[in-house]
Parts: sequence; structure tokens; C-alpha cells
Amino acid sequence: GGRAFDLVTCANNHCLDFGAEGVDSTLRILGEDGIVCAGIHGEGEDPRRPCLLERNGIVLGVLAFTFGLNARRPPPERPLIANRMNLLDRPENVDWTLFDEQLAACQSAGVDFVVAQLHWGMEHEHYPRPEQIEVAHAMFERGVDAVIGHHPHVIQPFELYRTRRDPERVAPIFYSLGNLVNPCSARFMCVSGVARLQLARCVTADGDVRTYVTHAEQHEVEQLTDLTRRTISL
Repeated sequence: GGRAFDLVTCANNHCLDFGAEGVDSTLRILGEDGIVCAGIHGEGEDPRRPCLLERNGIVLGVLAFTFGLNARRPPPERPLIANRMNLLDRPENVDWTLFDEQLAACQSAGVDFVVAQLHWGMEHEHYPRPEQIEVAHAMFERGVDAVIGHHPHVIQPFELYRTRRDPERVAPIFYSLGNLVNPCSARFMCVSGVARLQLARCVTADGDVRTYVTHAEQHEVEQLTDLTRRTISL
């Protein structure tokens, strides 16, 4: 019993493949199963509303953005149906408006830790582009505490970044976790990453209550695909 996932992020280049109807049906089905969804927005929903998840007394805020929508355009009456921003350019060329508004909403809601889920990067490339590294670092200085990336279909390295806004904070960047499930047979497409983070709330010397990463790792798993039986195992 129990659901397999507590939260999913749906901001990706395919999220408008079936238009607004696809977005609304996805939100409805996830809602029926009690799964929190980030990155897409239902009709009449405030796109700046924070996406929150609470576990063990720690409140997580989740921002989910995609670099593109496969050239599809949001409906004119719902321009912010999906979170999109230019994630593949230098930080000074990025429009941070919606990102900053959602980040501010998380902070106003009193979240302890903010995770940015980013659909970005170049397919089949094993290292992030320099612009991505700069964007990730800029996000940390704006107030994000961890970055988890996907889209390239292959694993990329992860980085530990010590922020300037808080010299005690070491923030993890998982640039790409690859594909957790796919029907491919090439081994480089079948090795997936699972991000594992441990968090702890603490009282600092100046009396602030902050939540830090105490452990971070990128655990690799290999998918075994049986095309005859049409099954995938890890």
C-alpha cells in the first residue's frame, strides 16, 4: 500500500505536447493519488503559489522549470501554464522574474530548504555547459539550496558549491540524473542517477535556525531492459 511518489515535477519540454488538456488531466490524476506536482499550473491557479512538501519537521519548497516547450506555445489565456525560463544562457541574460517570484513565495511561506528542479542541458552530453554552471551558482546566491537536473538522458557529474550568501552552506548540484526508466538498450543510456540528500535543522552561532545538507551523493543504478517481456528492472 501507499503511493510510490510524494512529489513529481512536470516542467519539461514535453509538458505541452497535449496542450492545456494534457496539463489539466495530469494535475487531476496526480491530485487523485495525493501526489504534489510542481512546474505546471491548473486553470485559475496562481503560478506563484509555492509548492511545499513537509517531512520530519522540515518544510521543502520546490521550484521546477524547463528550458523549453518543444516550440509549443502556452494558450493565450494561460501564458504561465508551465514554468519556463532560459536556463541555457549566461545568468545576466536570463529572465528571472517568475523564478524570483516563486522563490519569494517559498520564503514568505517559511520554508526551511529550497530545491530547484531544472529540465535543461544538452542531450547525450556527459558534462554541463559552462552557462549552466553559472546559472546554478546564481540560483544559490538568490536563495536556492539544492539543484536537481534532468533532460540530457545521461548522467552528468554533481558538484558541491559553497555559497557566498552563507559561507557555511555547501549546496549540491546534480546537473543530470539521466533516465530512471527508459526502453533503451545502449548501456550509456541505461545508467541512471538517484540523488540522496540528508538535511538537518540547526541553530547557528548568531541564533538563526537554518537547514543544511549533511550528506549528498549521486547513487548510480543500471537498468536491465527485456524487450521480449517488455519489462525494465534496476
